[in-house]
Amino acid sequence: MKLFNGYYIKKGRQYIKEGNFAKALQYYEKADYGKLDTAEKVQVAEVYHECGRTEHALSLLGDIIGRVSSDKAHERRAHILHEIGREEEAMRDMDEAIRLNPEPYMYWYTRGIWRKDFQDYEAASADLEECVKREPEDSVVSTYYELGMCYWRMEDYGRAEETFRKVLSYPDRDIPIFHYRLGKTLENLGRPEEAAASMRKAVDQVIEWEYISDKGQRLVLTRTGYGAGAFRIFTEEVERTCGFRKDLAGLYAGLKRYGEALEEINRALEAYPDNDGLYLQRVAVYRNSGRWEDAERELDVLEKERDVEERVLWMERVLLYRAQNRDSEAVPLLHKLYEQDSENPIVCYWLADAYLDLGQTEKALEFNKRLLELEDDDPLNEQQRGLILEETGAYGQAASAYGRAIAMQDRADFRMKRSYAYFMDSRFDEALMDLHHAAELEPGISEGAGYHHAMGRVLEEMGHLDMAIASFTKAIDIQPEHAAYYESRAKCYLTLRELEKAELDCIVGYDKDASYTDLISLRGNVLYLKKEYAESRNLASQFSRLHPDSPSAFFNLGIVCFKLEGEEDAARNAFDQALALDPSYGACYIYKAYLDYGRLDFKEAIENLANWSLFTFPELSLEERLEHLEELDGLNETVLEGAARRITELYQGHVYLS
Repeated sequence: MKLFNGYYIKKGRQYIKEGNFAKALQYYEKADYGKLDTAEKVQVAEVYHECGRTEHALSLLGDIIGRVSSDKAHERRAHILHEIGREEEAMRDMDEAIRLNPEPYMYWYTRGIWRKDFQDYEAASADLEECVKREPEDSVVSTYYELGMCYWRMEDYGRAEETFRKVLSYPDRDIPIFHYRLGKTLENLGRPEEAAASMRKAVDQVIEWEYISDKGQRLVLTRTGYGAGAFRIFTEEVERTCGFRKDLAGLYAGLKRYGEALEEINRALEAYPDNDGLYLQRVAVYRNSGRWEDAERELDVLEKERDVEERVLWMERVLLYRAQNRDSEAVPLLHKLYEQDSENPIVCYWLADAYLDLGQTEKALEFNKRLLELEDDDPLNEQQRGLILEETGAYGQAASAYGRAIAMQDRADFRMKRSYAYFMDSRFDEALMDLHHAAELEPGISEGAGYHHAMGRVLEEMGHLDMAIASFTKAIDIQPEHAAYYESRAKCYLTLRELEKAELDCIVGYDKDASYTDLISLRGNVLYLKKEYAESRNLASQFSRLHPDSPSAFFNLGIVCFKLEGEEDAARNAFDQALALDPSYGACYIYKAYLDYGRLDFKEAIENLANWSLFTFPELSLEERLEHLEELDGLNETVLEGAARRITELYQGHVYLS
């Protein structure tokens, strides 16, 4: 027996190499087990396991571990326990194997992969980092890839990029999935151009390998050291993403390279004609590129010829209609979606948003309230509430909604929105504070013209006109074509009575954008203060022609004509047009009263003075109204007394009716 023992062991090893474990076991059972060294005994246990006698294998390994300190025995038992689903025991054995002998890189790799499978990515990455320190260069590429995937799952995209680039640094060791993963990482880092370039390499390599008989399996195995199982996983990923073309098309679309996006989708459809997701992606590209008719036709085809879920098509049509501001058509579909699933926050958000765009704020608030009942921990839902409340003029409540959003996630854009709400609510100190906080949260925001314009408006209202002018100037320097910024600065100059500067801003701003007609009116006001009434009248007349529905346009024209000698009828006509548009425009009546007085029509003057009092001071008492009447200059006692009596009559009648 002793004579043949070495022969039996040799034959057993030979059959193990050939993968014939049953034959190997026959020879090992003939050998004297007690004479085997520890390493050979561990191998015998592995053979028993491969032959289906797992419990006996575990018993042998347990006996070895009980007698000697063997990292190899712990490692083998760990693998067997893992295979039969006893993961916790397997992990304890692998921990012990590493404790006994931390040098074998495969121990670290195995534990790292198991931890990765358990989604303990931090611990997994630590193990894989130890592995790459020990692993030879000819096989380390796959470990770097697994390490990169751990970082990717941890959303540590910076380290993921670094690691995937390390994977691709090995010459002639790249495979499509490596380029794909780097592309996805760069996409998450907000670098779409680089992501598209990397994804392009992945797609091109898949195309190249299509012409190889085994579709690149041998190349994957030899370049990475992975087994056939890994190749199957990679192939499934290629199939899922339609040869990575879906992702590449998405990147091109995000870059507004719509032609290239459509080309990738169309090529993918040649290979995957039954993939409904590709058709829907093509709809999205048509929609985002403004090819709305093509998008609608594609949806019609999908509805008639493909088995796409009706709900999905409704949502796509909603997106298409909303992109075209066809909210009235989107709302019925949204209600269908809501009837099917009233618990869906997205549908509630869209309904509230659509009703807001339609100006139906009550409905918008109704669905936003429902949204907050379903999802009260999303700051965007509170932001939406703030936007709706702004439309109703409830700026204080809007600021509170933005405050709740900020409490959940302190973001610069939320701060900017609350600053505006505070501004409109005349809470200028708080508006200014939010602007400063926004710049602290996102320093780049203070490089934008809109930020400095917002700052200027707040400072203007606080009375810091020089500082406001400085802010408006910064906005102009950054965006010199924006006419509104010149208007804002001109108003400050006007308040400071720096009329030449105010007029210059009006002229320059209007030259930049002739559609910004408010500058015509503002320049007219500046010229009025400069007592250049003729030119002021021309501008006021031009503005009223451009805005025939604006009472203030005709009022401004009236007061300029009032100053011009011989233009009394023109002034009266302008005031009458303003009152035809808005009968409660109180300031028109006082000018009409003076015009009537000038032509000695005291009766009409008295009536216009009474209307002036009624509409200009609706909240004042009778005594206060009469005090304002007494302060008027240039009217005789007869008219003032008559007006006082008429005001008293109207006031008493008004109180009675109220």
